Amino acid sequence: MSDTSRARTSPDDDPFYVGYLALPRAHRRWLRVAVPLILWAMVFAGFGMLWAQRAPGGGTWETGRPITREGVLVASPYPLLLEDAGRVTMLTEMGKRGTRERAEAFAGARVRVEGYRIERDGREIIELAPGEDAVVRVEEGGSLSAGIALDGARPITLRGEILDAKCYLGAMRPGDGLAHRACAMLCIRGGIPAMLYSARADGTPAYHLLLDAAGMPVDENVIARAGVPVVVHGRETRVGDLSVLLIDRVE
Repeated sequence: MSDTSRARTSPDDDPFYVGYLALPRAHRRWLRVAVPLILWAMVFAGFGMLWAQRAPGGGTWETGRPITREGVLVASPYPLLLEDAGRVTMLTEMGKRGTRERAEAFAGARVRVEGYRIERDGREIIELAPGEDAVVRVEEGGSLSAGIALDGARPITLRGEILDAKCYLGAMRPGDGLAHRACAMLCIRGGIPAMLYSARADGTPAYHLLLDAAGMPVDENVIARAGVPVVVHGRETRVGDLSVLLIDRVE
């Protein structure tokens, strides 16, 4: 192109983009259409991803509202508070730690505990408040110091997911599935009660405290199956309002 022709060409008509000059007219026309379309596509993609996510569940963790409960404290196999009305509440420490070590000093005694309520579908676990006053002896007991009676268990097979009780009931949302698998395994290894979530015939949730066949905390073979669908063969019994499953085999 001659110097004369180049001089007659308007910058708006020249398709060659130069960063310090105004955009050519052709580029501006394309961007007026493309940029809004891309932005709206991003908005709809975001809503699509949100819509595809499953609900995290209705668990609650009342971290700012400490509560007190009273009952007989069972230390083994997992720390449980047996209240007069038949309600059984699991107990845990802050973080990924169970509270069996602290509970053993009060095994079988009537105690008052203070902590933070974690609840889902009516099933509860209390995270004990920091400090020695979180568990206070009210009176001696002794009849349950060796643990809980697990007589009368009946054979049962359940399909569900092995979880740690603290996270699933409300400390984490969601507290299940592959995304939570590593956390669940750490919590159960740390002494937080292992729990099986399953669905009843009518679709309502069922929760079972998991123990091994001898009525003790689950071993690594069971922990390794946390966070994935499983079939559990075992024996079912109850302690107060808490369902307990003694595991014979996990598939």
